[in-house]
Amino acid sequence: MPETALRILDYFRHSHTLAEAVDALTDTPAGIEQWKRLTATLVNLTECGALVSESEADPPRRVSRGFGAPPVHIRMLDDVARTTAYLEAIRRTVRPDDVVVDLGTGVGVLAIAAAKAGARRVFAIERSEIADAAAIMFQANGVADRVELLRGWSTSLQLPERATLMVSEIIGVDPFEEHVAEFTNDAWQRLLTPDARVIPSRMRVHCVPVCVPDDQVARSVFRPESVARWSDRYAMDFSPLLRHPAEPAPLKVRPHDAQAIRRLADAVAIANIDFTQPLRGSVAFEGPAVMNQDGCLNGVLIYFDLALVAEVNLSTSPDTADTRNSWGHLVILFANAIEVRRGERVMLQVSRANGHFSALAHHDPSRH
Repeated sequence: MPETALRILDYFRHSHTLAEAVDALTDTPAGIEQWKRLTATLVNLTECGALVSESEADPPRRVSRGFGAPPVHIRMLDDVARTTAYLEAIRRTVRPDDVVVDLGTGVGVLAIAAAKAGARRVFAIERSEIADAAAIMFQANGVADRVELLRGWSTSLQLPERATLMVSEIIGVDPFEEHVAEFTNDAWQRLLTPDARVIPSRMRVHCVPVCVPDDQVARSVFRPESVARWSDRYAMDFSPLLRHPAEPAPLKVRPHDAQAIRRLADAVAIANIDFTQPLRGSVAFEGPAVMNQDGCLNGVLIYFDLALVAEVNLSTSPDTADTRNSWGHLVILFANAIEVRRGERVMLQVSRANGHFSALAHHDPSRH
């Protein structure tokens, strides 16, 4: 229906109601089929935002997805440890002459905090449609005179002046999956003054050797018991799936599920990130871990510690993060599990390349 859409868009070069459009664009001899095409196309153009209401108080309803969807931001706001730590870091850091840039402002909480802490000017950058909510928040909280909302990717925007402080929370369950390295490096090159400060300032990434229960492993790899169940249920031969060579997919688990996973050793630091230096979105770690109990070592659990500013820290460690933790945890499964004994030294290899983590473990040859 391209020709129908083009006719509609041409008609709406000037303001009209939808009813006027139906009357003007329907050719009576063409009958009901043309009317159906016309009304369906009008609905589609309205839902995708191509046709909008003149009244800002009555915007068209749109389905928000991804980072534009309210549940993402509700989960982060309900993470009290996360949000209060960031607010405290901002209160301690902002100076009256600061120009602040907030990368990925979401509903605008951190930008509002920076303005209330006394920043001279705040640039709040947001690509998704949740920016509409941020704009309303800035007005409602009395900071719209100092907070400027910029819509789009930070990498494609220019600031009217360089920022002296950058605030960002673009860290995922996989700490690098939201492209924190790429966005931070670009900001240093184009958006920040050479002596700018950043929140967070450092991140340390850890892995914990774990024994993941079979029922959770079964969510990631084809298992004989699953294949047998599907074969019986669907009257098909699923056994070829057992020869599928795919590497086990990482698991994303909620905090209470992570706490139920048996940890076989203490955490090992695998990356130390300084946000004032050029960042890499990759990890290459090889080192030992000493087992503190017997078990089947079949993966590592990833978590991170953030140093926001001096004395204000945030951790997703399963020992400290509560059930409201908005990140959860990433579990990297090994292609081959190994049996370990308490006191044994095991060599771990954990890497992140091409956008994903992988890991393996083997017995330390020096143990003999």
